[in-house]
Amino acid sequence: MSFSLDMSAFAKKAGTVAEENVRKTATSLFIAVMEDTPRDLGRAQGAWQMSIDAPTVTSPINIRSASEVKAEVATNALKWKAGQTLWFCNNLAYINTLEFGLYPWENSAGVVNGFSKKAPEGFVRLNVMRFQTFINQATRTLS
Repeated sequence: MSFSLDMSAFAKKAGTVAEENVRKTATSLFIAVMEDTPRDLGRAQGAWQMSIDAPTVTSPINIRSASEVKAEVATNALKWKAGQTLWFCNNLAYINTLEFGLYPWENSAGVVNGFSKKAPEGFVRLNVMRFQTFINQATRTLS
């Protein structure tokens, strides 16, 4: 699953502090997606990975904690430079099913009508719709 957003208008408004504000916006967005990911066992939430210029194509071997994912996001965001692409990927086979529903089975533990009870409207889509909020939060620090 991936998504992209054009940051050019934001960069124009931000001026000399554009990079820092893009980092803040991306970090807030990515952490919100990760935190909203359903996590019965933690695997889906811990499989999110941030990379620069190319998406990751594998999943972490070990289940990572939310704090480990957040640390990776913070580290990679600091490395990002204008002109590069930040990728936030989750390569688990069932991540699209978590986002869009379509579970082929029902179980009282976590699925109703093919959708996760914890995120029936998705978690990536909802946070992308909140993107302007993340920009506004980052730009509050502009002088």
